Formats: sequence, structure tokens, C-alpha cells
Amino acid sequence: MDLDEEALIELIESTRDRLLEVYQIHPTFLHPLVIQYSTELDRLLDLYMHKTQTAPSHTPRGGT
Repeated sequence: MDLDEEALIELIESTRDRLLEVYQIHPTFLHPLVIQYSTELDRLLDLYMHKTQTAPSHTPRGGT
């Protein structure tokens, strides 16, 4: 599944928000739900970084 950048950012934000909600209920990084959302957020951030670093540049190269 290929996500566009905007959809991926929205997914990252919703996962981050859910992680914060779960962490407020279970304030330990050892709780399974905190681990689950933290891991998911890490994967999404890695995907975002990979997509933005490998995306073709939209700036013209060399010349006018």
C-alpha cells in the first residue's frame, strides 16, 4: 500500500495521539499497549523518513 505524504503525516499524528492517550492511562514504557503504539509510531516515522529522503526533487537542476 502506497500512502501519499499527507496521509502518512495524518497517520503519524493519530498514532502519536493514541500513544499519548495510552501512556496517560498506563504511564510505563513496559505496558503492552504503550509498546505497541510506540513501535508502530517508530515504523511510521521510519517510513516517512525513507519516503522523504528518496523522493525526487522538484527543483530544476542546472540552468534556467
